[in-house]
Amino acid sequence: LVYARSQELVIITHFSNEEKKDYEINNFPQNGKWIDWLSNEEYQIDNNTLKANLKPFDGKILVLQK
Repeated sequence: LVYARSQELVIITHFSNEEKKDYEINNFPQNGKWIDWLSNEEYQIDNNTLKANLKPFDGKILVLQK
């Protein structure tokens, strides 16, 4: 489940007990550098697509860095 609160904040929740490797989320609000507020992990978004590994029952709060 992905919830875009604005162009600068995205919440991702994974409600499965299976790990997802290189999972792609399309139609991301903006390209650029995003930081997971919970883990400080960095993601570079290109072509409005996020590619991430999701652990079972994982959650991320991504904030766009300007």
